[in-house]
Amino acid sequence: MTGWNEIPWLFKAGIVLAVLAVLSLVFFFFEVMPLQQEAQQNQTTLRAKQAEIAQLQPYATKLNDLNRQVEGMKAKIEEQKKYLPDQKEVPDFITAMQQEAARSGVEIRRYTPRAVVAQNYYTEAPFEIDVDGGYYKMLNFFERVSQMERIVNITGLSIAAIKAGGSRVRRTYPYGPDETVVVNCVATTFYASAAVKQPPAPKKKK
Repeated sequence: MTGWNEIPWLFKAGIVLAVLAVLSLVFFFFEVMPLQQEAQQNQTTLRAKQAEIAQLQPYATKLNDLNRQVEGMKAKIEEQKKYLPDQKEVPDFITAMQQEAARSGVEIRRYTPRAVVAQNYYTEAPFEIDVDGGYYKMLNFFERVSQMERIVNITGLSIAAIKAGGSRVRRTYPYGPDETVVVNCVATTFYASAAVKQPPAPKKKK
């Protein structure tokens, strides 16, 4: 049997090159090719995601616009609640009226609630009130009421001098020396409510 040392060097080099080639092929098929395939798959996935993002990009801009519109509508709703609260906040209404009366220097002596009136999207809550004070202070009071954030309508106003009588105010109060007029009127406030369903029309008898 021929020893390795007896083999010509050219033949040795060929054997070594052949072994290296086989090892390179094994390394390529078992190491490099799986990595290349995985890289190609990742590249394909990346391109698909990029295409998906490109398709969704216009909707992202629209979504931001919609979110801004929603926030704007929420702010408007909160602002409108100052004028038309979503509940029958009678204590808050009376407190606000008392504050304006105190600022004007007049006295609200009585609140008598009347029957509420339900409309389609809001409800009217009227109160009959008696007010007394100086004439110009009374004008200032009703001016302040007209400028309140909450909507308040004044109707059925009856004004008379305290000494002359003839007012609809049926009760007398301990008036101060600077109080000259008494007023009876209806102050109506409003609050939001769900649409009132109308009853179905009766069927005609045949």
